[in-house]
Amino acid sequence: AFRRDESGISRERLEHIQCVLRNPRKVPSHLDAAKWMDIFRSQPWLVQQDVDEQKRKELYDQKLAKLKQMAAIVENKREDLARDAARLERLEKKMADHEQLRDSEDADVTEEQRADARNYVATNSGVLDDKRADFHRRKESLEKLEKQLADYQALLEEEDREATERLESARLAKAEFEEREGAE
Repeated sequence: AFRRDESGISRERLEHIQCVLRNPRKVPSHLDAAKWMDIFRSQPWLVQQDVDEQKRKELYDQKLAKLKQMAAIVENKREDLARDAARLERLEKKMADHEQLRDSEDADVTEEQRADARNYVATNSGVLDDKRADFHRRKESLEKLEKQLADYQALLEEEDREATERLESARLAKAEFEEREGAE
């Protein structure tokens, strides 16, 4: 609303128009010490710290579950690799026996046995090479997974150490505050 505003007002009278707020601003009151002390003693920042710490703990628990899952995967791969190593060793021994039979000069070995041994060596030497290559590839993959697991475990240990330090610091600050406020 404008006071002294009329339609058709002359130019000389325009400077006398005044503006008035319909809802005047409230003048802020001074600090109420009693209210401030109630808020200060209730320590809302500590409540926020507890909420933040709970969120961190939930994230840490999720990471710990992921670590356990990774450890289980690595352990399964180790077991599989150990079984494959035993199979590969048996296959290599069988191949060596057939090669020895193929190259044998004994009179006890018939020509038919030598021919069977040659066929076995010829057909299975490629298979053995493939299995060796696959075994070494899987072994390298397992080593990479073990390294990732160790790195992730180190990361979680570091987070755990930081959380312990942070909680101890907060506990000491809270105890100091309560001691100081209790003395007043």
